[in-house]
Amino acid sequence: LRYFYAVAECDSARTAAAIYAECDEAEFEPTGNKMDLRYISDDTEFGDRTARDEADSVPSDYSPPDLNKHSLQHTKVVLGWDKTEDKRSKLLK
Repeated sequence: LRYFYAVAECDSARTAAAIYAECDEAEFEPTGNKMDLRYISDDTEFGDRTARDEADSVPSDYSPPDLNKHSLQHTKVVLGWDKTEDKRSKLLK
């Protein structure tokens, strides 16, 4: 399994607490995966790892990827391993 993480810097402890209260254990998009939020101290170091991406706003042309994981949400699963990816279909149009 691969684990991914993100670090969000908040302007205050109150903001961090509000985000935690609203988002911890919430489902991420329609994936069936729950977010597991944690507090980390300001002096936490990540060794030689560098940030892959950084953002301070959402681009106006952003559209989220289709993250539906029907196998986690339904009992009648449609096999799609050989289906052409939506992203590829859009590029080939």
